[in-house]
Amino acid sequence: MIDPVYPKEAKKQHELLAYYDDHGHPTGYSMDLINSVCLDNKCKLVEVTMYWDDAGNYSHLTYPEKKPLTKVEHEPFTAEDYEMLDKILKDKKSILQEHSLAYLAKEPDKPKEKKDVLPEADDEDVDGESIATPATVKDAVVKDAAWTTWVLWTYANTEIVPILQTETELHCTPAYIQKTLDNKDWLKIEFILNYLMREKIYTQDYVDTTANALAEAGIDQIDLGLTYLKTATQNKNDYYQKTIQALPEMENYNAAIIIDELANEDALDDETLLLLSEKLSKSSYYTVHLTLQFIENKNLFSDKLELNLSALLEVKDFFIARRAYRFLEEQTLSPKVNQKLADFAKKHEDRI
Repeated sequence: MIDPVYPKEAKKQHELLAYYDDHGHPTGYSMDLINSVCLDNKCKLVEVTMYWDDAGNYSHLTYPEKKPLTKVEHEPFTAEDYEMLDKILKDKKSILQEHSLAYLAKEPDKPKEKKDVLPEADDEDVDGESIATPATVKDAVVKDAAWTTWVLWTYANTEIVPILQTETELHCTPAYIQKTLDNKDWLKIEFILNYLMREKIYTQDYVDTTANALAEAGIDQIDLGLTYLKTATQNKNDYYQKTIQALPEMENYNAAIIIDELANEDALDDETLLLLSEKLSKSSYYTVHLTLQFIENKNLFSDKLELNLSALLEVKDFFIARRAYRFLEEQTLSPKVNQKLADFAKKHEDRI
């Protein structure tokens, strides 16, 4: 691989260890690393063993007992420094990807005359030979160890990742894929879904498992999960049936994406609307609010929805119940639900 400190020199060879479970499924990788972290050869060499999971996500590192990572003046990392470093190395979208080591190593501007210097100008973070850490990346590195942080982040998250993923893809058997999807670890599911879409693999088991895992998807992952389901399902209604099932356990942002898709659909069938109304009694206030809003805006209320929506009057969350009450009082209702509405109003007359 390229040495990030000296990218124009010949690539270095590294020994990569791969780990497998009893079924032959890959579980992770490790690599010993001894590397310079500065351009002037005045820094101590970094000596660590770095670890990744089977999807190429950085996991952790270890170091020889008598060779800890060090900062300026060869001061050893503290426990807090290692914790900070671990957090940084796991951030695949770190601002560090936008800068080179040369950027971190550039000389600070020469100080102005004493009278022009601001009081806080003397408080600089330094690394190596007292070079100031640029303010744009100051929060993205371990204090007094910017060069070390940058080099380790580069090894953890750039050139090696596709190498690891290519190795894992050689072992992407149906059993391995299903196991990974079942675990609901979205750092790994991202890798698997990208692989499945690239290979155009859309089996029903993978579709069902992906739909079941949607509730655990993060903000940066939900779009990938929905894209896979859209491509894999036979029609829109099948897609909506899958995603609606996950609504009650979803965070507001992810739920809003699905509700927005439903709201923009020109022709939702009765079965989809009925399932949606059925799931609302276990959903968050925001999901309920957005759903009632688009049902009202598109004039979709019907006798078929009445029973499920009136059930919202009985949920424990009063704010949801009150939102349902205000929606229902604007609709034409059956005598039974009208009475239910009247009873709710009487019981909570001081709150509605």
